[in-house]
Amino acid sequence: MGSLTHVLRMAVKEFYQHIVLLVLLSLLCVVILSPSFFLIPIPYSFVYIVLLLGPLQMVLTYSNQQALEGEKVGIKVFFKGLKTYFWGGLCFSVAASFFIFIVISSWWYWGQTESYPTFVLACFQTYFVSMILVSQIYTIPLYVKYKHSLKESMLLSLKLLIKYPLYTLGAFIQILSLGVLLALTVVGFLFLFPGVYTVLSHLLTANIVSRFDPSQDTELTLSSSEN
Repeated sequence: MGSLTHVLRMAVKEFYQHIVLLVLLSLLCVVILSPSFFLIPIPYSFVYIVLLLGPLQMVLTYSNQQALEGEKVGIKVFFKGLKTYFWGGLCFSVAASFFIFIVISSWWYWGQTESYPTFVLACFQTYFVSMILVSQIYTIPLYVKYKHSLKESMLLSLKLLIKYPLYTLGAFIQILSLGVLLALTVVGFLFLFPGVYTVLSHLLTANIVSRFDPSQDTELTLSSSEN
């Protein structure tokens, strides 16, 4: 299994090779989400964005995978992926939103009561939900590339966290750091982060799966041997 530094170098190289495709696909995702900024009232716009994030991220992962396999990726492939992974992505979004709602409601309840027990409960639930979200960074690549069911992908992603906690936490910090840096530019976050996250999560998953299950060897390990 390659180091996180090696994975990051591979991700930068791969993103550079497909930068035009990934930026265009990110732009298409922004266009799909744009009604939430102009047409949909604020309470419902958040729901619209949250529910579509899962399907769109799965489509980006699918499109990136097609590009890696030498397929020509265009609008047709994008919407084929959207049709294929819409319901799986929607279920993933709903599950993630449920846990995030738990955290928000816990802190809201603490704000209403301002008691020590509710503060402790809110802190515990924040930690618990954070670990659940960290454990799911492999779910989308496992679902799209390795063809597991969504339930199997989520459980396997959790299993990988338990087996390789330091690697998974380091991977999450990598993704979070890149997200924060790109968020400072706003435009860069919108047009670059979806592609960066897609490539990085794909390589992080491929790297750890090759260690967890040697029969699932990947282009990452092949690239390592070439270097």
